[in-house]
Amino acid sequence: MGWMGFLLLVLGISGVVGWHLGRFADACTEMTGMMAGMTMGMLNGFVLGYAAAAATSNMFWGNVIGIGLGVTLGGYYGRGGRLMGVMDGAMGGLMGGSMGAMLAVMVAAPEWAQLATGALLGLVYLAGMIALVVLTEQRAPQYAGLHRLAPLFARSGLEPEEAEAEFDAGDEPADGLVNYYELFDIPVRASTDRIVAAYTACVAGADAETKALAQTALGTLTNPAARADYDRELALAAGLDECCPPPRRSSPAQAPPPAARPVVTPATRWVAPAVRPQARPAAGPRRAVPPAPAPAFNWRIAVVVAPILIAAAFVVLTGNPFAAPPADSGPNLSALQAQAVPATVGPDGVQTLDLVVNGTTMSYKPSVIQVKQGVPVRFNLSVEGRDPGCGRFVGLRGLGEHGIATPGEVTTLEFTPQQTGKFEINCSMNMMRPGYLLVTQ
Repeated sequence: MGWMGFLLLVLGISGVVGWHLGRFADACTEMTGMMAGMTMGMLNGFVLGYAAAAATSNMFWGNVIGIGLGVTLGGYYGRGGRLMGVMDGAMGGLMGGSMGAMLAVMVAAPEWAQLATGALLGLVYLAGMIALVVLTEQRAPQYAGLHRLAPLFARSGLEPEEAEAEFDAGDEPADGLVNYYELFDIPVRASTDRIVAAYTACVAGADAETKALAQTALGTLTNPAARADYDRELALAAGLDECCPPPRRSSPAQAPPPAARPVVTPATRWVAPAVRPQARPAAGPRRAVPPAPAPAFNWRIAVVVAPILIAAAFVVLTGNPFAAPPADSGPNLSALQAQAVPATVGPDGVQTLDLVVNGTTMSYKPSVIQVKQGVPVRFNLSVEGRDPGCGRFVGLRGLGEHGIATPGEVTTLEFTPQQTGKFEINCSMNMMRPGYLLVTQ
C-alpha cells in the first residue's frame, strides 16, 4: 500500500507540473522539448518502475507499469518538441522504467535499504521537477504572471528577468542594428509591463525621430514571436551565437550599390526605422501589442493521463492487484506436506537447510520446505547445472523475502517467519518451476 501511494503521488505531481509547463509551449524550441521529454521520461520511468517492482516484488509488473507510465509521461513532457520531442520522451521512459524495475528486484538488499533508495529517488525526482519548472519559466518572460517557482530562485535584489540575461544589453551590435534594450535601458528578459513603462519614459520630451524608433521597438518587444526573432538577430550581430551558421548574404551582383546604403554618422546614435529591414514605417501612434495568450489546456493529453491517474487511485483504494497469490492457492496443502523436507534446528537455534537452484531443469531442490513459525531460518543457496539467469533471484512470495543464488558460490537467505501458511518460491519473472515453503506453528 505504501509503495502504491508513492506511485500515485509521483503520477499526480507529474500530471500537474506537465499541465503547468504546457502553458509556456510557445517559448519551447524543438531541442528544448526533446531534452525535457528525454530527461523527464527517464526520471519518471525509473522512479515509477522502481515503486511498482518494490510494491509487487515482481520484475514483470515493474517493467509493465514503469515502462508504460514512463513512455506516456515522456511523450507528455516532450510534446513541446513536436514529433522528435515525443519520440525522445518515449525512449527515455522505456529505458528508465526497465532500469528502475531491475534495481528494485535484482539487487539483494534489506528492507531499510530499499526504502532508503526509494526516498533518495523521490528527492532526485523532486529536484528534477523543480529545475525543469524554473528553467522553463525563465525562458518565457512574457508570461511572468504565470510563473510559480522562477521568482523564488531569482538572485537577491534583481527581478527574475534580470537574473540570467542571455547576453549583455550593452554590447554594441554590428551592421547598424539598433539595440532596443539599450534604447529603453532595460534588461534582455524584461517583462511586458516594464517594456511599456520604459517606452513611456523614453518618448517623454523626445524628438520625432526617437519617438518613431521607440514605437518600432515597442511593437517588436511586446510581440513574443517578433521579439524572439529580434533577440536571435541581436545575438548573431553581437557574435554571441557561434553554434548557428552565419546568415546567408546576397551575391555581389544582387547587392545594392553603395550609394543606396544609409550612412550612420557618430552624430546619430540611433538609426532611423527605415534603415533596419525589419522596421515598420511609422504611421501615426500605435498601441502596444499585448503578449500572446497562454496556450489552452490540451484535452487530448488529459484523455491519456486521466485513465492512468484513475487506475492508480483504484489500486491504492482497493489494494494491490499484482501482489503474490494467497497462501491457499496452488497445490493442495496436504499433498505438499507429504513431500515437504523440514529444516533442521542447529545448535545456534537457527533452522538451516540447503536450497539448490537447478538451472538445467529450472527447478528447486528440495521443491517443498517446511519450517516453524517464529524461529530464525537460514537457507544456503547454491546453483547446479546451467546458469539459471533470472532464476538466481530466489523470492518468497507473500513473505517479502528474497536472496540471490550465485553460480560457484554459496550464499545465504536469512529471515524469521512471523505468519503461518503456504508461500510460493520463484524468481521475479516466474521463470522457474515453483517451489513452496510451509510455515507451521
